Amino acid sequence: MPLQPAALRRCASCQRWSGARAPGGEPLSVSIESEQATGLCIDGPWNGSERRARSACGKWTLWLRLERGAATQGAAPTAGGATPGRGG
Repeated sequence: MPLQPAALRRCASCQRWSGARAPGGEPLSVSIESEQATGLCIDGPWNGSERRARSACGKWTLWLRLERGAATQGAAPTAGGATPGRGG
């Protein structure tokens, strides 16, 4: 399963993306089935549209499970919970 760092600010690490994923083995990373994995955008600019894990947009927000995981592992969530960026 590929790992995708949250620092890339792509849909896989966005709170608004509904695709299958799990927190990765490294802080602030996401494990996805494949680079072509898809999920719906929920309440974002692409609301209701199917988006790939590697897609990007200007309303990215850190997936809350990553933020909690980073806090318990002692890593600061550098991507920011509500910081707009790319991916979404």
